[in-house]
Amino acid sequence: LLADNQKGKAEKVIKDLLDISVLNAGTIELNRTRFNFANLIYQVEESLASYASEKNIKLTFSASDSELFVNADYERLAQALINLLLVGIRFSSPDNDINIFMKNSGRELVVEIHNVGCDFEHNKIHQIVNNSEWIKKQFNSGGEDVALGFRIAKELIEMHGGRIWTERKQKDQGCILYFTINILSEMNHEKFEKMTAANVC
Repeated sequence: LLADNQKGKAEKVIKDLLDISVLNAGTIELNRTRFNFANLIYQVEESLASYASEKNIKLTFSASDSELFVNADYERLAQALINLLLVGIRFSSPDNDINIFMKNSGRELVVEIHNVGCDFEHNKIHQIVNNSEWIKKQFNSGGEDVALGFRIAKELIEMHGGRIWTERKQKDQGCILYFTINILSEMNHEKFEKMTAANVC
């Protein structure tokens, strides 16, 4: 079983390295579709629940508005959210709840991931993910998949026109990860529906 785990981890590192190469080359293409972002979060939460429970960590999700539609690449943003939550699970202590919140901020939705047990400095995420010393530290501690996955999440969110940042909570209380994705406006929503209907016909 241990060998299988190590093999799976190695395969993920290789995949992440390939993804980084594609992102750096600027050749990645986004397969944009219209979807409710809450559904994506529910699916990701469910897919990681078993893994989180191994550390007695519970993932919870709530939204002030559960009907926020986006025009984005579902699989790529699911990948980004999974990577961010894996960071949270890895650095959080056992018996800790990781709370995911989603809210409407006008033209964009904001996702907050609370109680992430990490040592990120306030709003220093860009420096961290491009900080060779931090990445080297993760590799030395067996967290190369976390370092690469975190950088990929940042790149994918920014490819969608989103932003990502952190806020440090009080000492020993972890931090909060934030990211945004543009909401499909009502006008564009109607336009999208008409285009879809025309294509079906």
